[in-house]
Amino acid sequence: MWNLQTDFFTEQSGTYISRNNTMRAAWRFMEFSEPGSNDLLQEYFVPLDQFESFVGQLRRIVKEDGMNLLNVTVRYVNEDEEAVLSYARGDRLALVCLFNVPLSEAGQQKMKQSVQAIVDELLAVGGSYYLPYAGFPRVEQFQAAYPNYELFFQKKRQYDPDGLFMNYFYEQYGN
Repeated sequence: MWNLQTDFFTEQSGTYISRNNTMRAAWRFMEFSEPGSNDLLQEYFVPLDQFESFVGQLRRIVKEDGMNLLNVTVRYVNEDEEAVLSYARGDRLALVCLFNVPLSEAGQQKMKQSVQAIVDELLAVGGSYYLPYAGFPRVEQFQAAYPNYELFFQKKRQYDPDGLFMNYFYEQYGN
């Protein structure tokens, strides 16, 4: 069937489409190739009853700091009691924020300060943030957002006493 479809569409459009790309949406408008900056994701998990309050503070910081916020997606996240470093210690609304950030040292430092201000507001309403993104939050912010951090690093040392498996996260927050 695929061969028949391939032949038909190639004949119709004059271009070949691989199986991997057949269902890909036309996202050319999202392609980014501007030298000197990149797009950076940040995700914030907010208790349901604090969503409006946090969004107001997020709006204020984005405006005051002149952050280039390209997009925000909101999704519902169920409580996660299983993960030691759970970002959802209750049902949450997640704000997935896409920022465009200069790659210069000054641009990165400004973004770091803005993210830290956002995380301060997030912690004030009992929220947390997604760990795998840029390690901009301060150590004390990490510890406040993830109160089981000591258990996590204890287990890390137990199963990897020689520190064979290391990354920037462990270097920044695990010492």
